[in-house]
Amino acid sequence: MSQADFLQIAKIAAREAGQLILKKSGAAEEVRMKGLADPVTEVDLASEQLIRGILKDAFPEHDFLGEEQGLQGDRDGFLWIVDPIDGTKNFIRGLPHFCVSVALVKDGVPIVGAVYEPNREEMYWALRGEGAFLNGHPVRVSNTATLSDAILISGFAQSSWNRVDLYKEMHGACLENCLTLRRTGSAALDLCYVAAGRTDGYWQFGLSPWDVAAGILLVEEAGGRVIDIEGDRHDLWSNSLIATNTLLEAPLKELLLTHYQE
Repeated sequence: MSQADFLQIAKIAAREAGQLILKKSGAAEEVRMKGLADPVTEVDLASEQLIRGILKDAFPEHDFLGEEQGLQGDRDGFLWIVDPIDGTKNFIRGLPHFCVSVALVKDGVPIVGAVYEPNREEMYWALRGEGAFLNGHPVRVSNTATLSDAILISGFAQSSWNRVDLYKEMHGACLENCLTLRRTGSAALDLCYVAAGRTDGYWQFGLSPWDVAAGILLVEEAGGRVIDIEGDRHDLWSNSLIATNTLLEAPLKELLLTHYQE
């Protein structure tokens, strides 16, 4: 099968899951905590089950990694990486900013990505080597060249809450040096917004592969770049992530490294 065949199924899975969770948005749901400030609902589980069923029916030989069900198979070869609801806290409270993220990774490199935002009916997708798109229209990163003109995004992963002081310093530095700083609660959409030129850069610690696999591909195919805080190309298992339009990569990395400590 071709990458286009993989993409078609990925988009179907993301859209169907998005329609499922949209029906339940803001409804009274039983919420349990997987960990500190890390909620999950029955809709998260149902969405992942739906996506996994569609993907396994189409590609039974492929492996699967989902936020809720974990790794089923191996990391090597073809691996589908899925976040059934990215932005669960927003979803629980009826805040209309969450999405479904579906990516296909080959030997650790994302080759297909689809991110569906059901509230706006926006489907972001990318194929390795073939560009990034929003509802069928090509997207490109911004041409913002200075931090003083940049809209940046960041976030707070539960796994890095022991770094609150570090976040305070970095966020303060960004606020002092950029146009504005945002926090939306959905890493996948944050990356899509960088890809589409809606924002200029995004950084965060403690993310998981399902948060970023599709979004990284979108940024790269839209002309941007994704690295870790040390400046190396981002690995799906990296602890840190900086995504920019490339023009802001050096100044943003330098600003963050000024306050960074292992």
